[in-house]
Amino acid sequence: MDTLKAIIEKIKESKKIIISTHLSPDGDGIGAGIALLLAIKQFNVNVRFIIEDDIPENLKFLIKDKEVERLEKFEITDEDLFILLDTGSIDRMGLLGKKNIKIPMINIDHHVSNIGYGDYNYIDTSSGSASEIIFDLLELLNVKWSKEIARAIYTGIVNDTGNFKHSNVTEKTFLKAAFLIKEGANNNEVINKFYDNKTYAGIKLLGRGLEKAIYVSEKKVIYSIILQKDFIKYFGNKNDTDSVVENLLKYSEANVAIFIREEKNGNYKGSMRTKSEEIDLNKIASIFAGGGHKKAAGFSTNLAPEKIIKKIIENI
Repeated sequence: MDTLKAIIEKIKESKKIIISTHLSPDGDGIGAGIALLLAIKQFNVNVRFIIEDDIPENLKFLIKDKEVERLEKFEITDEDLFILLDTGSIDRMGLLGKKNIKIPMINIDHHVSNIGYGDYNYIDTSSGSASEIIFDLLELLNVKWSKEIARAIYTGIVNDTGNFKHSNVTEKTFLKAAFLIKEGANNNEVINKFYDNKTYAGIKLLGRGLEKAIYVSEKKVIYSIILQKDFIKYFGNKNDTDSVVENLLKYSEANVAIFIREEKNGNYKGSMRTKSEEIDLNKIASIFAGGGHKKAAGFSTNLAPEKIIKKIIENI
């Protein structure tokens, strides 16, 4: 496994760099990407941040105009380094992964399902988020910390720790968070704009997801399925359902929460969370060629929702 110092040397010798993150980008992928983009710019290096999907509304406060580019406007020309953040597999790159990227790739991640597909790989599964890894990288780079960089990393940490409530939180997580606040990250701003900032469709779809919840008592599993007709009814999109699985897991009797949403192409995206130390959701997600962490994992499949639920329950 490559070290952060080796990766830094590769970054320093590069002239034109592309940064990207996974499909359906979340606060960790966007936060880590924005922080790294702003940091590398301090060294007068030509660097771009490319994503395939729209940035969720509750993350737009992190960026300024043109800091993030959409994939359809992107072609590799004379770039000499590609940095992929928080992306457990090539499949999670979406169309970007099909562009047959021939320049060196740095893969920085914290998912246990990551097999090290890059030319340079730094995968720290003990880290609570990719943003925490980028924090360490920026410290080694000796960047000048700014409010914008601190806020981006803080948002990434808040995203992947569930606002510091998940079991991936360590002493180092809090120490980094304290440093970031000292450098200008505003906890109240991040929580209000990131967590407490739902669209009307998001409120309605959360309600719909909870209304449709089904509890399987013998396995202590609660699950819910949102179909395209639900999105159409409330004029919503996939980003409006991000909090459903976390809210399902709040049910006191449940050990596992499963949320499945129908995609526009007819496939299904699954998200799973657990409170149990005995259940490995990364292993279960691998049944559908997905992955993630022991307590939080996801997948995409063309199987019908009923078959998905059946397979998961059989493996719990």
